[in-house]
Amino acid sequence: MKHEIEKDRAKTLSFASPLLQQQRKIPRKVTTMNALLGYRILAEIYESPNSLVYRGIREKDNQAVILKFLREEYPTPEEIIRYKQEYKITHNLNLEGVVKAYSLEKYQNSLVIIFEDFG
Repeated sequence: MKHEIEKDRAKTLSFASPLLQQQRKIPRKVTTMNALLGYRILAEIYESPNSLVYRGIREKDNQAVILKFLREEYPTPEEIIRYKQEYKITHNLNLEGVVKAYSLEKYQNSLVIIFEDFG
């Protein structure tokens, strides 16, 4: 497991040049103007120090989804690794009553997890 995390960290470093490290504390809001391609943002439903969560529609099949964005415009490699691990764990849980993670997608300099919208 530790080896896998280190391998993932090495891949992730491409997200975090020194300039990006200096700029990473720029908080952001996702708007329809800069939304993830293929998704339509309907409403913000939650905001935390680490993430922004929106209700949306996946345009290719009109599927209702929840989009969970990392809050920082330039996340650290550790934040990206943690997000990838969150996706892997959630995606592999195939239990009734547990939200399904559909995909992990790149968004600008960061990542977004696409979940089923069960509400």
